Amino acid sequence: MPFEWLSANQLTLNDAYLLNWLLDTGSLTERLQSMCRQFRVQVLYHGRLTASSDYIREVVLWGDNQPWVYAHSVIPEAINNGELTGLGNKPLGQIIFNDSRFERGKFEVCRLSAAQLAAQHNGVPKALFELNDLEQSLYGRRSSFTFLSHSMSVAEVFLPDSPAYANRTRGCSG
Repeated sequence: MPFEWLSANQLTLNDAYLLNWLLDTGSLTERLQSMCRQFRVQVLYHGRLTASSDYIREVVLWGDNQPWVYAHSVIPEAINNGELTGLGNKPLGQIIFNDSRFERGKFEVCRLSAAQLAAQHNGVPKALFELNDLEQSLYGRRSSFTFLSHSMSVAEVFLPDSPAYANRTRGCSG
């Protein structure tokens, strides 16, 4: 995802609740599932990058029929065709957090608008955003997961309806 990523300590954020979501090292999938009655993964794209052996997986995580998180993963071929074979519409987190061979690296974070996200990623349906949400500030995080000798990148952007923004009225900057 071609946004300006900062190390987690470079972000100034006055919303401790949102910061907790951004820096939570546990399974985002499990956290989201605990906050809704109906959780699902919508796969937007899962395929090989041109001129590369890596795969791209783009999904939207939905809670109670609201788009909560857009996720973009870069997956080495060995993992895609090994541990992640047949992943389909299952959450990636369901596998990597239940396999101790995956080790998470440090977080990087970013701030962007919904319009920037939609413009940068053709896989993100603009219909996910209400017209008045396009200028809303969104926050994202990314980290790498090491599996044996392979490294996989996972980036997640919290969409406007995400529970990560429950305290949005208090304001934030960064």
